[in-house]
Amino acid sequence: MPRSVDPQNTNQIQVTIRPSIQRRTEFTDTLIVTAKLATDSRLNLTNEFSQTEISGNTNFGRELTFSFKPSTPSFGLDPRNLNVNDMKSLIFKISLEYKLARCTDTYEKPCPIFDPEDKTGGQTTK
Repeated sequence: MPRSVDPQNTNQIQVTIRPSIQRRTEFTDTLIVTAKLATDSRLNLTNEFSQTEISGNTNFGRELTFSFKPSTPSFGLDPRNLNVNDMKSLIFKISLEYKLARCTDTYEKPCPIFDPEDKTGGQTTK
């Protein structure tokens, strides 16, 4: 995701997410990771790859990519008279849902559990 957007020359914005987990115990179940991304009306979603799996001994899923195009030319700004005060930040709200593909919880083989809340690098996981 770019740090800044040139309203005159930006035709597409891509947001790439690489889901990961931190294993505390061994497990062989497959995690299905679904990403959802929300933004305001200045952008239209044009393409998305929003689901991946984490299985075996891997800690990362494949990259999930969301592509957006401006809903109006120049993001609704007048390119002949760009005023810094008229520019507003683009905000993306990303949520990741981790779920087990098929797990039958038994006493002998309990399903893995997730920490109810984790705070890492300014991100909160609930």
